[in-house]
Amino acid sequence: MNRIKKFGCFAIMFLMLSALTPTFSVNASAPKATSTIEPRADKIVTKYRYYNGVYQYRRWNETKGCWVDPAWINMT
Repeated sequence: MNRIKKFGCFAIMFLMLSALTPTFSVNASAPKATSTIEPRADKIVTKYRYYNGVYQYRRWNETKGCWVDPAWINMT
């Protein structure tokens, strides 16, 4: 009888501990990588200035950080 009480006590403790233990589900599959190429246009900004009595403009490529036009262009 004493043996049955010990087994019952052990079984109840095991069930209580297993009920309190959090369970996690693990997905073993690797995440799907979506590597698509998206073409994007350069961002061109027009800069203006007043130089020697003449208005001028020049285009600046903000994406690459360089001038599009080699020199200032007069606005006549």
